[in-house]
Parts: sequence; structure tokens; C-alpha cells
Amino acid sequence: MNITFKNFDRVSNALRYMAAKQPEITDPVMADWAKDMRTALKSEPYPPKRPGQRYIRTGRLANSWAAEQVKPGVWRIVNNARSPVTNELYALRVVGDAKGQGQGPYFINRWWKAVDILNGFTGDLTQRLTKALVRYWERNG
Repeated sequence: MNITFKNFDRVSNALRYMAAKQPEITDPVMADWAKDMRTALKSEPYPPKRPGQRYIRTGRLANSWAAEQVKPGVWRIVNNARSPVTNELYALRVVGDAKGQGQGPYFINRWWKAVDILNGFTGDLTQRLTKALVRYWERNG
């Protein structure tokens, strides 16, 4: 499962062109934000156990979140948690995909969706990118 963010995806229209053409300015901001989002996802609590639940939670899902750079200005948040029994990737079934879809029936309405957590921080990303671009403009006219 992966969710990709490009530096210009979440920037207001007035800044979009500048952000796309200046990844050396925006990439450090994207890197910090992606790492912060990895931490937010890792810190999101699991729902309470169901009555009679026998499965022992390992923390593998939480500990498998990572921020990866695709290219300058493009980062993705990934989770490569695998079942120790089947080796199957399972984050998608638990927390959904980039569109909030794909959760298995057992997890719907019990588990949070990763994209909902990330979308809650997109305003923060826009603010961070805006500040970085304004600082650049102030320094370089």
C-alpha cells in the first residue's frame, strides 16, 4: 500500500507552478511533512479488541509505516506490513488505500483509514510549502 504526495498537489493554485518548478525549495518541506505523517500514522491507536478476540497484536502495522522519496518533490507514505504466516501484505485490508477504499469487511467502521489521517494534515502541508516559497521569494526577489 502506498499513498503518493507531490509537492504541487496540495498547494494553492497561485503557488502551484512555482512549487513544481522549484523542487529544491519544496523538497525539504515535503520530506519533513512526509516523516511527520509517518509518525502520525505510527502513533494512531488501534481500536479496542473485540470481545473474545484471540489474535495477539504485534504492532507490525504501526511499525511498518515509512516515508520514501520517489524523486525530488515527490514523496510517498508506504506500509509494507506482511503476515508472518502467509507473507501477504495486509495494510490495505486494515486501513484502506489512497482513496479510502479497500478495507476488508472485518475492519470497516472499526479501524481508521490512513487517508483520513493524512487528509487531516494537508492544510499543514500547504502552510509549510507556502512559507518556504515566500521565504525564497523574499530572499531572491
